Amino acid sequence: MRISVVGCTLIASLTVTTLGGCSGTGPQVPMTASAGAVQSAGAGHLPKPSAEMIAMTTREHILPGPQRLVTKSWMSPAAKHTQYLLYVSDQPAGTVDVYAYKSKKGNLLGQLAGFQFPYGECLDSASNVYITDFAAAQILEFAHGGTNPIKTLSDTYGYPIGCSVDPTTGNLAVANFEGNQTTCMGGIVVYAGASGDGTLYQDKDFNYYWPPGYDSQGNLYVEGKKKYQHGKTGVAMLAAGGSTLTTLSLSGGTISYPGGMMWDGHYMTATDQAYQGGHSSGIYRLTASGSAGQIVGATELTDGCMKGSVAYNDVVQPWVNGTARPDHAVVAGNLACTYRYPFWNYIKGGDPKRTLPYNLSPQLAYGQTVSDMKR
Repeated sequence: MRISVVGCTLIASLTVTTLGGCSGTGPQVPMTASAGAVQSAGAGHLPKPSAEMIAMTTREHILPGPQRLVTKSWMSPAAKHTQYLLYVSDQPAGTVDVYAYKSKKGNLLGQLAGFQFPYGECLDSASNVYITDFAAAQILEFAHGGTNPIKTLSDTYGYPIGCSVDPTTGNLAVANFEGNQTTCMGGIVVYAGASGDGTLYQDKDFNYYWPPGYDSQGNLYVEGKKKYQHGKTGVAMLAAGGSTLTTLSLSGGTISYPGGMMWDGHYMTATDQAYQGGHSSGIYRLTASGSAGQIVGATELTDGCMKGSVAYNDVVQPWVNGTARPDHAVVAGNLACTYRYPFWNYIKGGDPKRTLPYNLSPQLAYGQTVSDMKR
């Protein structure tokens, strides 16, 4: 059912460090990045997101950093002929950096500019990359190695944090962290054929939503949270061909702080930014039958990013290469440290097997995907 859009008042101050937004005040959070101006939404239908709202999307409560004014996209001629391109959203720069994924030395091949707050990313069957611009309320599509968007979709329902493409239909699902409805609830917007205005789906159990993921059968999964303080967390599913987003009864584990979901070739993966309530992140593998979900495996991701005497790792939307491929990689920026971009072994987990060089790494990497050039 299409849900009509109603106005929603949000806190727009960028100097307040309590987590407010639509849901009221919350606990004090550290300003791990300098609070800077977030530009107003380009489409004009939403007020600009507050620093408080953006901080709520990550366990580390990172506030918006000042935008470096990178105004022009560029791409090496080699990019279009490189089989695997790694696209990484760098929020403080307002850019998406493009690397040669297979290069162990971190070969930067290009940079897409002009975003207000680039967040989660996803890929379609033609290896086109979709990038969600949280602050502009837009989803932009780029061809493999291209510098200009080949399509731009407006999100009139809320603030897009991530996306996934249905391999069975080509539909594009976009998660809104918060929405502009009277309740300010986020939700999932599904664009049939990755076009049009989209249809909004919401689960009464969740106010906040993180990047979603389709499985190979066209079932859509998303992690959500009811309230910021002591709110219920969990996983909801929109069954293929269905019309209702329903919370799964999850067994086998608990998600402490939600993150992105992605199909790994055998299982749906669910990110936990605070694995088992600790300072590392983790990826759960889960199965679902009807309204029941079960966690059947887990990988803990650690890193040597020290805060005092404690090592921290916080990833929000990792790209998972999957159990179906031989290198079993997980790629994501560690938001607990600036300019830290690790590559992990998906099966073994633990500390990263390599990282991008500091001078080539994005400052804060929120989302990523890998485009496989179709030959």
